[in-house]
Amino acid sequence: MTHHAPLAGDWALACASARHAGRRAETDCRLADAARHYMDALAALDRLPETRRHAQRRIDVWAALARTRPSPDGGAITAAEKALALAEDLGDRPRIARALSLLATLRWAGGDLTAARRTGLRALRLWRESQSPGQQVQMLIKLGRGLTEEGRFRYADSVLRAAAALATRGETCRLHGPTALAPVCIAAHRARCRAELGDPEEALRLARAALARAEDDGHAASRALACLHLGWAALTAQRYAMAVEPLKQAVAITETIRLHTCQPLVLGALGYALVRTGALNDGASLLLGSREHARMLGIRRHEPQILIWIAKAALLSGQPEDAVRNARDAAEKAVAAGQLGDEAWARLALARGLADQGNITAARQPLDTATRIAAHRSMAPLLGLCTDFRRSVTSD
Repeated sequence: MTHHAPLAGDWALACASARHAGRRAETDCRLADAARHYMDALAALDRLPETRRHAQRRIDVWAALARTRPSPDGGAITAAEKALALAEDLGDRPRIARALSLLATLRWAGGDLTAARRTGLRALRLWRESQSPGQQVQMLIKLGRGLTEEGRFRYADSVLRAAAALATRGETCRLHGPTALAPVCIAAHRARCRAELGDPEEALRLARAALARAEDDGHAASRALACLHLGWAALTAQRYAMAVEPLKQAVAITETIRLHTCQPLVLGALGYALVRTGALNDGASLLLGSREHARMLGIRRHEPQILIWIAKAALLSGQPEDAVRNARDAAEKAVAAGQLGDEAWARLALARGLADQGNITAARQPLDTATRIAAHRSMAPLLGLCTDFRRSVTSD
């Protein structure tokens, strides 16, 4: 039908058939095929009269193209911006909110955290006005996740708690595929926040609760996210042996379901956990592989954290030059992306590397920066490490 309708000049049927074929391809993760079908739908719409319903369909097709085109710079953001502009021209508030939500996600994926937050807040206001609690939950999760990556952990935790207050089991269990279940997302990202804020027991409790929920629902992507954050919380609490098993599970799940967006971070976390538990060669291999994987996929927002783990591993293996190079690279990338928490951890690693090279004077500036950020962002574990390191340098 997709092929025959245009030949017969039935453009309404051609549009409907192309959209249906696009949705099927998208469901099957055949994104290139889906994008081609959606382009056919747009071409069919060009042959139809200008009505409000056809204008709405055009918005929906541009939004679908944003989901299926490569991100961040392969046309996805342009398509989402087109959907938003058309929705604003039409005055269709639900479609404006959906386009803003999609655009916020794409900007987050591209590492533009500030723009993602601003766009997400616009979407959240519209969802609140329309009294759509399910959409509010999803938007609050996205905002909390982005704030976490910005290093605004206390603010992120409050946003995620607001999401938890709105979430209900019935509204959040209809998700399938690579999108994790809302209660799992909330608990997992809160675990990261509580760990960075110096509450390791609560962090581990939240991460275990996220994993239990994911296992109850049998949702693979949710299990991967929960395992990652359980391992990450253990790493932040310096309970390295505890981190290994959940991170191994996360690696296995992401490989099985081809969850590429999480793979570099999961591999890096496991690599660092292995280094800290004595498997230096295996851990170093995973760390370097995770960095290359992130660069190959263009996942810029995870690069600073992976480079921090590589720098710390280099310090443990007596390679201060490598530690300094990777820590400096991590700090520069974190600054460019607005990831203040990652910058702070990178500055401490840089200070340690410079001190190991015998350059105590040069180490003081990154140490001061790390200390200032840690104090401002209430990052208790990092602040404690900065204080201990300053004492060791002063005593020398």
